[in-house]
Amino acid sequence: MTLDDQLRHTLDALSERLRGDVTSYLERATKDLMLALEAERARVLEQITRDIRAETEREVSVHLRTLENDEPIVTTKSAPVRAMASGRGGAAIHARVASPSGLAADLEGAHEAGHRENIDVDFPRGKPEDITTDADSGRLLEGIRALDHSGSLSEILDILVLRSAKETPRVGIFLASGPPLRSWRCKGFELTVDESKPFELAAEEAGIIRDAIRTGAAAVSDGKPTSIPSFARLAFSCEALALPLTMGGQVVAVLYADAGVAGTMPPGRRATLEILARHATRSLQVVTAFRAARLLTSTPDLLASPAGVGADSSR
Repeated sequence: MTLDDQLRHTLDALSERLRGDVTSYLERATKDLMLALEAERARVLEQITRDIRAETEREVSVHLRTLENDEPIVTTKSAPVRAMASGRGGAAIHARVASPSGLAADLEGAHEAGHRENIDVDFPRGKPEDITTDADSGRLLEGIRALDHSGSLSEILDILVLRSAKETPRVGIFLASGPPLRSWRCKGFELTVDESKPFELAAEEAGIIRDAIRTGAAAVSDGKPTSIPSFARLAFSCEALALPLTMGGQVVAVLYADAGVAGTMPPGRRATLEILARHATRSLQVVTAFRAARLLTSTPDLLASPAGVGADSSR
């Protein structure tokens, strides 16, 4: 066997061994990622169900108190409404709330019965954000789907900004490659910065963004002006949070969000932002892992190519 044949045989064996190792690694990594994504999806759905259940319990409790304080109105309602006003009816409803599928069936049935009997049930009406739990959940699911379908790191960050901007007035992503920090994209800061181009942010002026990078955990404003980044400061305090995006245990970017002139965020929006940021982190990890996998799987082919062998043997 010639030297070229021996070298080719050795490289072929090495290529097969590397390919097997890489394939095994990718199978394990893919399995781990799928398990992590499935666990995250289950956690998100559980959170949504818990939020809807809590909101429904609150509305039912308020309505029960209204009915108990106005008995003449109760007696003119239909049997389902009268049952709600009784202790047994209230207990039954709270029992059904514990089962999301049962609750959905009950609400659908009550809605149809109300139309048939022309029942006017006056649930409390507050601000729109207080009674749009379904809409909030819908936006969250749309955001998760958009992140799942993203194909690049930049697309993931862009989607995170755009989806977060639907939850609170002002949001921005900052890359943690500094100092100084550099903005990726911002929404809602037209009055304080030029959003058409990235800008730099000194670490000492970054407020809770710096805290999130330093600790690797979510940071929340404490009411002091210094906790708000310099580019976002207003004449009054506002609720703000910074959520780190990590890869390999290192913070690579931070999602900053605040309530702007509103002062405070609507109920539940902070939890939504945290879920979106966590899912964006998963998406970044998945895209990076598959890029690395493609690079690893392409290397053995290059090593085993005839051109590569010829080049080596010629030296």
